[in-house]
Amino acid sequence: MVLWIITSTVFVLWNDTDTRTSIFMTTAAGDASPVFIADGHNPAWSNQGMLALTSTDSDGTSSIYVTDTSATSVRFVTNGDDPAWSPDGRRIAFSGQTDDGRPGIFIADIETTSVVFVTDGRSPSWSPNGTQLAFVGVDPAEASLFLIDLATSDVTFLAGGDKPAFSPDGAHIALVGLGDSGVPSILVLELATSEVRFITSGDDPTWSPDGSTMAFTGTSDSGSSIYTVEEGRTPVHVVGGSDPTWSPLGDAIAYVREP
Repeated sequence: MVLWIITSTVFVLWNDTDTRTSIFMTTAAGDASPVFIADGHNPAWSNQGMLALTSTDSDGTSSIYVTDTSATSVRFVTNGDDPAWSPDGRRIAFSGQTDDGRPGIFIADIETTSVVFVTDGRSPSWSPNGTQLAFVGVDPAEASLFLIDLATSDVTFLAGGDKPAFSPDGAHIALVGLGDSGVPSILVLELATSEVRFITSGDDPTWSPDGSTMAFTGTSDSGSSIYTVEEGRTPVHVVGGSDPTWSPLGDAIAYVREP
């Protein structure tokens, strides 16, 4: 096992030899040497400082694990991918498959590991108040974003796009769109007006806890890299890698590195 200490919280993670990618952590400014966390992908930090990640076995089965900071251990939650924490840290929404093989959104309770089906779709993102999920629909021809009310199950179309990420104030959703050139772009949807704004070219957007900055995957001379950007400003290179997630204090970014 690997022991990693950050912001007075201890994470004990395992080394899964079947996975092909690894999760590292660095400061948000990229001014420190990256620290290995664990083999896996799709890292997601909760508001409470826990880390969820996906581990894929050699047979292709993806499973979601979380670190239990009070017990300094790693716990299996469920089979699935794309983990997204609820604001209170008690549940994880994730992408999975229904019994008949359809892509679906599910919610797992962290303590009981009970799982409930929510709707067809993938790539969920929680609203900050925990009452809604943004997600990608199942149309294979065109990625589109929807919003589901968890109390009523009402579904609303939002916009074309992929990989939604709610802003901390709940007023915006970052998303990935494809222009005519096929290059992915980071866009921001304002929910009150349905206005969509271009931010920068890139993929995998995630908001800083204060909502002032986004981290995302871009390209550099050495390949995929993590950048941060404030709206209207030039992106800043942080470190080589992809799929970033912010720590709850905003001082660190966990990300995926290829072997």
